[in-house]
Amino acid sequence: MAVAGSGEQLAGAALDAIRRQIAAEVLAAVVSVWRGRAGLVFARELREVAARLVEVSAARQRQGLGPALDVDLAQAAQVQARRDEAIAAQGLTEADASLARTVGRDVKLVASAPLPPPFQAAAALGALEDHAVAHRREALSVRAEAQAGRAREELLRRERIPDVTVSAGVRHEEFSNVLAARVSVPIPLVRRNQGEIAEQQARVGQADTASRQVELRVRLEVRAAFAAWQRATETVKQMEPGLEERLRADTNSLREAYARGTLSLTNVLASLREVQGARRNLVEIRVEAVLTSIQLALVAGYAVAPEAGAP
Repeated sequence: MAVAGSGEQLAGAALDAIRRQIAAEVLAAVVSVWRGRAGLVFARELREVAARLVEVSAARQRQGLGPALDVDLAQAAQVQARRDEAIAAQGLTEADASLARTVGRDVKLVASAPLPPPFQAAAALGALEDHAVAHRREALSVRAEAQAGRAREELLRRERIPDVTVSAGVRHEEFSNVLAARVSVPIPLVRRNQGEIAEQQARVGQADTASRQVELRVRLEVRAAFAAWQRATETVKQMEPGLEERLRADTNSLREAYARGTLSLTNVLASLREVQGARRNLVEIRVEAVLTSIQLALVAGYAVAPEAGAP
């Protein structure tokens, strides 16, 4: 697919490509902050549950209703929960710093900011590929180089045959007016620049080859991003409505089950790990859907929604 344009048009399109890249990087940084906050919430909740398990196990042990082993296990789980919370807090600090560096100034994502919505690819794969070829900066660059080469070749061909100048005039002599004409032919009659033309033809051929290679690479990148986005989107669709809320409630239910004596501490701790792992997996699934959509928008030459995830 060949797209022509003036130098100003190609420069403007390249500038748009830079802006799209920056916007995508900012949005990806916003997603990382949201992910970090979700992870910290999980870690804090688990630390609170672990502290409650320590209290309950100690009380049960004093009453002779539970072994000392339960106290030790609960305390160990509390230590691990505190460590996980510290790691999550450090990860969030790094995500906040990354966002500020990407934006270029000290900014913070508002506390209540939701996960940015994914980019919606309304076009079919073929249309996305064509749009990428027409708008990606690297494709524009090699295409402009090929166009400049062809213009240079055309100039050399015109210079090979010099312009012939014809002029006419009237002069007055003693008894009459005389009409005169003059033909001006530069010497040499034919400029011998066949070598320059052949060299320029070779350069144009190289530029065209490079353009085709870049176009193929761009199309393959769009196909890969499209496939990743489709897989991530389909995975999100498999999430049952309300599953995240039910898993959060399960955390408290497990703690209460141990307090009532209906579950052993080892079973509670194992189930808590499974629940927290499931909650983190659901977050990662949602994050992946957004990130793959951002990547698809970027490689296809589209701008991500400016209102999405604004700090």
